[in-house]
Amino acid sequence: MGYGRCKIVDADNPDRVIAFNEGQGAIIGIPPEGLGKMDVSGTELVIEDSPDLPPLWQAFGASKRPDNRWQLPALSEELASPDAALHIGPQHVVLETAAIDLAAEAVGTRKLQVVSWHVMFMSRGKVGPFRVDGTAHVGGSGKVGVRMLLHDEGNGNKAVTSAAAVFEIVD
Repeated sequence: MGYGRCKIVDADNPDRVIAFNEGQGAIIGIPPEGLGKMDVSGTELVIEDSPDLPPLWQAFGASKRPDNRWQLPALSEELASPDAALHIGPQHVVLETAAIDLAAEAVGTRKLQVVSWHVMFMSRGKVGPFRVDGTAHVGGSGKVGVRMLLHDEGNGNKAVTSAAAVFEIVD
C-alpha cells in the first residue's frame, strides 16, 4: 500500500492554500527484475507557471476525439509506470480534463471549482488507446457531478479506472 498527502500553496503567498491532496493505493503490478527504488535526490523539477506552457492534457498526449470523448494514446514508455502499465499521472490528467468539459457542457459555463474528486484504479492499462466515457448530472445549489470510466480500447475495452467529481459554479 502507498499513502500520500500534500498541501499546495501559492509560491508568492504561502499563506494562500490552493489545494489539498490525499490518497492511498495498492501495488497492482510488479516492477521488472532489477528495478529497485530510485534515488531521486537532486532531481527536483522547478517549473514556473507561464502562458508558454502547454496544458497538462497536451503534455501527456491526450486529445479530444471527433465523438467528443477524451483519450490518451496507446501505451508508450512516456506514459508507463515501471511495471509497463498506464501511469496514474496521465490518468488523473485526462479524467480531470474530461470532467471539466462534461460539467461545463451541462451547466453552460467553465467557471467551475472542484469540491470533490475521487479516483479508483480497477485494473492495469496495458495497450490503449484509453478512452474516457462520462456523464454529468446537474444538482442543486450550483453544483454538478460527473462520473467517468477510463477504458483500454486495445485490451477488449476493459474498464481501467473509475472517477467521480463534484464541481461548484463560481462567479
